[in-house]
Amino acid sequence: MRSVLIIEDNPLSMEMLAKIVNEIDQEVQVFKAPNQDEAYALSMRNTIDLFLIDIILDTKNPGDVSGMRFADYIRTVERYKYTPMIFITALEDARLFAYSDMHCYYYLEKPYDAKKAFQVIEEALRGPQIKDAPHAVYFRKDGIIFKKDIWEVVY
Repeated sequence: MRSVLIIEDNPLSMEMLAKIVNEIDQEVQVFKAPNQDEAYALSMRNTIDLFLIDIILDTKNPGDVSGMRFADYIRTVERYKYTPMIFITALEDARLFAYSDMHCYYYLEKPYDAKKAFQVIEEALRGPQIKDAPHAVYFRKDGIIFKKDIWEVVY
């Protein structure tokens, strides 16, 4: 049985994504997490076959990119090294990092078209599952996402 983890702070968006996944295949187990801590805990207790990740999980924090940090960290877990990730966010500048650094399967920009989301999620769930460790830190300032290698961080 395949499983999907939806990491989304907006309950309405989370339910919409869960509905799309269930329309694709009712046998897919859907896990939901509103923040990176719960997402990590669910990822460690279960085997996830697809991640649907909102990049901004704390809208009260103006520089938040906790979804990106979660994705970066989960790639260090051997079994999730190649697990498909679909980023769903309103940030336009995150696309380059999502594709090149996170090896993201797809990037849906909010507001997304439900039919397109259905198509992309279905395609990712139907693809083969392959079970390295990125060494970068991401942060956002003035709406721009910056990447720094871990070894460059001093404090």
